[in-house]
Amino acid sequence: MEELECKHIQILFNLAKAFVLSTSVESQDRMKAKELFESVITENEIEYKYALTSILKLCELIIIELRESEDIELLEELKTYVKKIHKEGSAERAYPILVQSTWLQANIALLELDVNKARYLLNIAQEMAEAKELYDLARRISNSYDVLLFQLNLWDHFTMQLPSIAERMELTHIESVLDEMIRGRGIVFSEGKSEKDEPIIITIFAESGSTLFLHQFDQEISAKLVDEIWSAIINRIQEEKDKRSTGSIERMMFKDYLCLVKRLKTLFFCYIIFGNSYEGIKKLEEFSQLVYGTVKVWEELEELSKFTLSPEFDISTITDSNEQEEGLHDSSRFLIHKYVKDIFQ
Repeated sequence: MEELECKHIQILFNLAKAFVLSTSVESQDRMKAKELFESVITENEIEYKYALTSILKLCELIIIELRESEDIELLEELKTYVKKIHKEGSAERAYPILVQSTWLQANIALLELDVNKARYLLNIAQEMAEAKELYDLARRISNSYDVLLFQLNLWDHFTMQLPSIAERMELTHIESVLDEMIRGRGIVFSEGKSEKDEPIIITIFAESGSTLFLHQFDQEISAKLVDEIWSAIINRIQEEKDKRSTGSIERMMFKDYLCLVKRLKTLFFCYIIFGNSYEGIKKLEEFSQLVYGTVKVWEELEELSKFTLSPEFDISTITDSNEQEEGLHDSSRFLIHKYVKDIFQ
C-alpha cells in the first residue's frame, strides 16, 4: 500500500516538475520536461487523467520544437501521440476528446499539405460531434472548415511553394485546439452563439443541371454573378458525380459565397449563402428531407428530372422567384415555397 502511495506521489512530482520545465524558454529545460512526461505515460496502470495530460503536453512540446527546428520528421512523432490521445479517449468513451483528436489530425494533414485529407477529417469530426450532441464543438469545427474553403487558393499556392512549417501553422488551428484540450481535458468550452447565415438562393435541380425549383432571397445579386456561381457548381458536380454519395452535403466556395450541395437519390439541393455554413447545413438538411417526405412532390420532381428543361441556369426565373417554374404543378410549387418560408425565412 505504502509502495503504491509513494509511486503515486512520484508521478505527481514528475508531472509538476515537467509542467514547470515545459514553460521555460530554454530548449534544454523543455527536453527534460518531455522526458518526464514520457516517463509518466510509461507507468503501468496510470490514471487516465494523468496519461491524457502528459500526452497532450508532449504534443505541445513537439509543436514548439517543430516550429523552431523545421524538422518535418517531428510530424510523425506528433501523429503517434495524437493517435494515443484518440486511443485514450476511445477507451474511456470520452467523446469530446475523440472529436478534438480528429480535429487535431485534420490540422496535422494541413501541415503535411494534404488539404483533401484535412477536409475529410473535419467532416468526420463534425459528424461525430453532432452524433454525440456536442453542438458547440460541431459548430466551431464547421467554422474551421469554412475558413479552409476561403483559404483553398492559398493552400494550393503553398503546395507549389513548399512553405516553412511555421508558415503552415499560421493557417491552421492546431495550437488553439491543443490549448483547449490541455485546459479542458475533455471539457468543451463554449464560444457563444454562431453567426447566422444570410440566404441568397435555394434551388432543386437535376444532374443535367436543369432547374426544377428555385427561390431567390436576395433580389439585388446580379444575374451574371448567379450564372457564374451556378456554372461553377454544375461543373464541380459533373467532375465528381461518381464520387458523391447520396445524403452527403458538400461545401463549395465561390468568391464570397458558400454553396451547400446535397444529393438525395436522383436530385440535388443547393443552398447558396453568405456567412458560416453550420446553420445553413441544418436548414438544407431539413428542407431536403421535407421535400423527400412529401411523396407527391418528390415523385413529380423525379419525373421532371428525366427531361432536360435547360442545361443553363434560368436567369429569367431568378428575376422573379414567384414565377411558375416550368413543368412544376401549382400545388407542388406552393408546398415547396411554404417549406422555404418556414425553414429559411
